[in-house]
Amino acid sequence: MPSHDFDPMTDPAFQGWALRVADELWLELGEPGPTNTVLNWLWTMFTNNGEMPPHRLAEDVQRRRATLTKHRMRSLLDQARQETGLDIAESFLVTAPDAHEPTGQVYVGNTVIRSFRESWIAKETADAVQDHLMSRYRTVWPVCPRHHLGVHVIRTSTGPAWECSTGPHRFPIYDNPPQAKD
Repeated sequence: MPSHDFDPMTDPAFQGWALRVADELWLELGEPGPTNTVLNWLWTMFTNNGEMPPHRLAEDVQRRRATLTKHRMRSLLDQARQETGLDIAESFLVTAPDAHEPTGQVYVGNTVIRSFRESWIAKETADAVQDHLMSRYRTVWPVCPRHHLGVHVIRTSTGPAWECSTGPHRFPIYDNPPQAKD
């Protein structure tokens, strides 16, 4: 049963294991703390399964990355379909782990999603969906409602957002179409 007291800095067994896992599976751990989704996920895996060898954890890492990516991709594609009127096909692929990619690869369009943190996956997926729409449908999406130019995804302290390069305004990425704010 997992502990509810998350403090990897005081648990040397977890800390050593997490560093080994991150090194072998190419994960970015980030700063310790209760809001770190990577460490929280690893902590749960560690407390539920013990010191699982990294190669045994690779499938779970791949499944988590693929699940989070697919959810974000579908949300974005639903928005894009609604806003553009296009019949946009999903372009999602997961490759098996191998010697060169210990956790396999997750693709949206032609873009590999490499991150493991939820907010970074969200940003990479938004970039990938934009690239997919441009390369396959020759469509710029989303566009700033005020300037009618494509917006770019950025990282913010509250997660990814669309940002207009012309004006100092941002839009939420998920679940809401862009609305200009001054």
